[in-house]
Amino acid sequence: MTASDRYDPTKAGQPMNAMFVDVQRRLINYEYFQDYFDRLALPRALAEHCLRDVFEEDSRRGTSAEYVAFIRRSTLQRLERLPNHRDVQAELVDYRHIDNLVLQGPLSWWDEDHDSIDASPCVFVSHRWQSTDHPDPDGTTLRQILSRLEQIPGEVYLWIDYCCLPQSRAGTTPTAEETWQLQRGLARMSEIVKSCDLLILYTEDYLDRVWCYTEIVVWMCRVAAAGSRYNDDQTRLFRSALTRQLIPAARRSSGFHLREATVANLRFRGYAGTDDDLLAIYRPIDHYCSSMIESAHHHLGMSNAFDTEYLPTIIRFLGDTWTMLQDKQATQPDDVEICFRIIVDALKFSRQLQRPER
Repeated sequence: MTASDRYDPTKAGQPMNAMFVDVQRRLINYEYFQDYFDRLALPRALAEHCLRDVFEEDSRRGTSAEYVAFIRRSTLQRLERLPNHRDVQAELVDYRHIDNLVLQGPLSWWDEDHDSIDASPCVFVSHRWQSTDHPDPDGTTLRQILSRLEQIPGEVYLWIDYCCLPQSRAGTTPTAEETWQLQRGLARMSEIVKSCDLLILYTEDYLDRVWCYTEIVVWMCRVAAAGSRYNDDQTRLFRSALTRQLIPAARRSSGFHLREATVANLRFRGYAGTDDDLLAIYRPIDHYCSSMIESAHHHLGMSNAFDTEYLPTIIRFLGDTWTMLQDKQATQPDDVEICFRIIVDALKFSRQLQRPER
């Protein structure tokens, strides 16, 4: 049972100014939703932080992306196991220097910002650490990654947490600069995942781990918003770095089916769990994205009317996410809160309600 099944944050018949203390400035009346937050044991300060990121147009100002960097496949090929950030920092590549990579911000009503994934040479690796001290103590993870990428021509740029962000190591204390880089990198996590293809190194407890669950949810937000138009007509696979080496099937497929396409995409990328577990995650994401896009189209140019649907919908999804994350395994006590912020960040849509000029 989801949080929404237990309690609905919307209150039928309420005027818009009940949800907003200032409608024009979109200042949310948090007291209106307080009962909902209380029932979910969701800290109001956390909810306010996430919702401000959704509604404040200037929320990204001052947030630097300079610490978003990738590691080359060619760098990994000469190593025995995944390297620590300190060991390869000088060899990491700033995302701004990677051709055809566009760091994705909010989801788009018109899918204008999804085109770049076709050409991006970047892959996000979603994996479970093999120990608390090192994600890949015997090199098994590195060998799996390289094996899965061996058919892809040219250079591939990978985002791997242990390599691309400063991580605590046994017997070491992160510097103030490393802590700052880690925080800045995590602040852009949803954008990083949505900008890349996804490579899953599956384990039996994959969906039970809070970080693995978060990464697959964020990538699904991108797939759901992009819709079927970015799936290859013949293979039904999302066109991206991992699918470029495929020879399209001889027979053209007919139609587009959510279950078939979603399962095919995630299985191709390494998911080995049940279809039902996968679709249980994807269905609410797909419903959220499709309903928000439909609402934006319906209320084109009527942003106030749109907000009466957008705000309750994202709060409901926010509540369901918080409830779900409570049951996930986390290594650090603040991991659940960090992952919650990342997922809510991934759900943001751009506020543009006019179709862009062509």
